Amino acid sequence: MRNDTTARITRRRALRTGAGLLGIGLLAACAVPAGLASAAEPPPAAPRVHGPAFQSELNEMGWPRALSPVSFGVIPLEDAVVQKGKWQPFMDHVSQGLGVPVELSITTSYAALVEAQRSNFVTVGYYGALAFLFAEQQVGAVPIAVDSPDGVKPTGYHALLLAGKDSPVKTVQEIRGQDFTFVDPGSTSGYLFPSVMLIEEGMDPKTDIKARFAGNHANSILAIAKGQVPCGATNNLSVNTAIRNGVIVADELVVLKESEPIPNGPYAVSSDFDPTATAKLIEVMTGFADAEALKSMEHGGPLIPAQTEMYDFVRRAAKAVNLTFDEKGGARF
Repeated sequence: MRNDTTARITRRRALRTGAGLLGIGLLAACAVPAGLASAAEPPPAAPRVHGPAFQSELNEMGWPRALSPVSFGVIPLEDAVVQKGKWQPFMDHVSQGLGVPVELSITTSYAALVEAQRSNFVTVGYYGALAFLFAEQQVGAVPIAVDSPDGVKPTGYHALLLAGKDSPVKTVQEIRGQDFTFVDPGSTSGYLFPSVMLIEEGMDPKTDIKARFAGNHANSILAIAKGQVPCGATNNLSVNTAIRNGVIVADELVVLKESEPIPNGPYAVSSDFDPTATAKLIEVMTGFADAEALKSMEHGGPLIPAQTEMYDFVRRAAKAVNLTFDEKGGARF
């Protein structure tokens, strides 16, 4: 483990930061959710979102005519206008390849994204690894593509346990009893894996820390860096973004512990999505090679076809801590 933050900052998608998000008032106390379902359980049968009717007629590009427009759903990574601008080259590429209009829908949370996909407002959802498990349960989500640095495996990143440079917390063990900011109950690197790391260190995330949710990675980083909480969680990508944008400087944070590499989350469709359309989507999406656009989208490289087995590492971590989801996508162990 190293405290050289900048050396740990590599690759791909991160929740973008902005100085206006500094207010720690956005932190909310952890709540015990109701209506839990085990994350280790197989997904239930998905509702029919897109059925065989879309196979009836294809346009000149080989895309079902009835499936138009196509909507890609993501959670907010930064200002919505800025984010849409950065994703527009990809949307244009997919639109040209499918021969139909393609739009980007930005939802308020992963739970909202799952609901939007369930309700057929979103065709393709872009999920974090843990949120994908929730989508898998709720809508039978099937991964179809993920970004890759080498064309073989997903881009990886690390969850981090952090302290501020002036924090009284200097080691992982000193987190015990302290205020601690997680990111979101549905966050892979901002909740699941930080909790796993705390458990590895002999701490119970439910009782041995004073846990709060920051709402997003930007809030968590800023709260820690500016001394509003002594310690908390995020990922190396989000820290990299905060440093690159000049919101914080590297020496404001100390890395106490980092996780093993976590696979980036996938683009996913529902389980009964038209197979002809699925194949066409994969063909078009994996053909996008604009390096600058991919970088601006915080992708570690072009997309490759995704298989559900790529997320077995996350499933094992969820099972190890007896993770469950509530109906809103909140995770609890």
